[in-house]
Amino acid sequence: MSLSAIIFSSEQLAVGDFKEVILADGGHVSSGKPFRGSISEGDSDIWLALLSKDVIDEFYDAEDLQEWEDVLGAVPQVMIEVNLDHTEHAKLMYLKVFLSFAKDWPCILYDVDDAVLSYSSVLEKYKALLG
Repeated sequence: MSLSAIIFSSEQLAVGDFKEVILADGGHVSSGKPFRGSISEGDSDIWLALLSKDVIDEFYDAEDLQEWEDVLGAVPQVMIEVNLDHTEHAKLMYLKVFLSFAKDWPCILYDVDDAVLSYSSVLEKYKALLG
């Protein structure tokens, strides 16, 4: 079983936006399913899926949605599900990918430890892991 995290954005990301970030970070996007992608570095892998607001509304309750909205400052419009393998490097990779998305769109991260993190919190965590 892999670890999972979720990137939420208050902007409606298009499939092209999703693909662009993944490709820029050295990843691959499925040609048959352009809303799915992966990034590999050495023995570490993360897998990503772009999901619509309908999925957010269907699978999460009002309390979760309110918590994410409070941190994001707006209603989440899209989510990117991130699954990562159990290597330590994958934990760095998914933070880097979050920062890539958050560079262009307002985002928060529901991380592998079930914490809701703002951009600045993720940046601090990423820098701490880099050493």
